[in-house]
Amino acid sequence: MTRNSKDYIEDVLSMSDLPNAKDDQSEIPQFFAGCNVLITGGSGFIGILLIEKLLRCCPNIGKLYIFMREKKDKKPDERFKQHFDSPVYDRLKKEQPNYNSKIIMIEADMTKLNLGLSQRNRERLLDTNVIFHAAATVRFNETIRTAVTINVKGTKQLLFLAKEMPNLKAFVYVSTAFAHCVNNYIEEKHYPTPMETDKILTLLDILNDEQLEKLTPTLIATTTGT
Repeated sequence: MTRNSKDYIEDVLSMSDLPNAKDDQSEIPQFFAGCNVLITGGSGFIGILLIEKLLRCCPNIGKLYIFMREKKDKKPDERFKQHFDSPVYDRLKKEQPNYNSKIIMIEADMTKLNLGLSQRNRERLLDTNVIFHAAATVRFNETIRTAVTINVKGTKQLLFLAKEMPNLKAFVYVSTAFAHCVNNYIEEKHYPTPMETDKILTLLDILNDEQLEKLTPTLIATTTGT
């Protein structure tokens, strides 16, 4: 029997009914009290659940910045308004009708230089205390330029922005649920990258799309050890 995504979402949300999940004195609500949080990838599956959970279970949270980009001819502000039409937020709306007073939409794009941020938005983000970075492309057939630009270059640019935030407490990187793993056994440790980040970013700068496409099989073989 297969389960649809709505059933799964409802199961995940029901976990918040566990004892102390809504206790304002528990460690999590205490930590986020007054914290300004930045979330990338908020329109994704994990991002939606994260936004709902933070707003509903951490009532004293400060500002919640959400990156939003133009997609499928829809402007960021239009996508932002539609985002909260999801049934995932129904319970939040009932329990905290003024939830949207904490949310600030930031127009940004992980594929663009400096994350596509205006100078004004970049400056307003400097009071961020916690970053949840969940933006990524998870398509295995993505072109190497797009995949590296979003997953590697975008993350690096976000880290540069994080270094400018004087009161940052945590940078949480959300990995994809799927990966092309080349190891039969994985330990809880940091594994060295098969290719230095700056080297592959340099290739993106100096090669055109046709050259990159020809080189992709070699790059994949290098990074997977095959």
